[in-house]
Formats: sequence, structure tokens, C-alpha cells
Amino acid sequence: MKAVGIKPINGFSRSRKENHDSNLNNMVHFFTITEETDNKLTLVVKDSHLDVCVCIIVIDEHDNSNKNTLYLIASVKNHNIWGKLYMLPVSILHPYIVKRLFRNIK
Repeated sequence: MKAVGIKPINGFSRSRKENHDSNLNNMVHFFTITEETDNKLTLVVKDSHLDVCVCIIVIDEHDNSNKNTLYLIASVKNHNIWGKLYMLPVSILHPYIVKRLFRNIK
């Protein structure tokens, strides 16, 4: 993907501390943190081919103190044909990956 100018994604590690220190910068992995509160995290990555915005929200369920609701909202804006080509396989695979990840949350 580097040949067409798409930034490589080097993967995620298990340690958040290694990749994010809110006192030093506003980055986590390859995302820029645009909003970080107790219950909301908004992440953005901008590239010449596409922009991605991901918002993660945790809602406290007052009727059951042991249960919260997690929402994941994602938006992609393609800028050109390379962004559209990149998103073809991603848009097919990501719903399955995200559902699997959500099932693993305890």
C-alpha cells in the first residue's frame, strides 16, 4: 500500500501506556485523539486518500450497576480512487471483525 501513498498500520500492542500518554501528546497508535472524556473517545486519522473518524462511547446503565452499553460509531470519507479501493475489502471485513471484538469484551 505504500506504493500508492497509504500510510502503513503497524498494528496494535496490548499496552495502552506504551502508545499513549495524555500528558505528552494526543496520539494513540496511528490515531489523533480529538476528544477524551470519562465516557467518550473520539479518534481521527487523515490521509491523502481517506479520513477516518471513530467515536467510542460508554453509557452507564443506571438500572444495573454491573452493566454498561458500549457504542462504536465510525465514519470514512474517501478523497480519491485509492481511498475507495482501500475501503472495498475493509468495508466487507470490518463488520465481522468488530462484532467478534465486541463479543470478547467482558
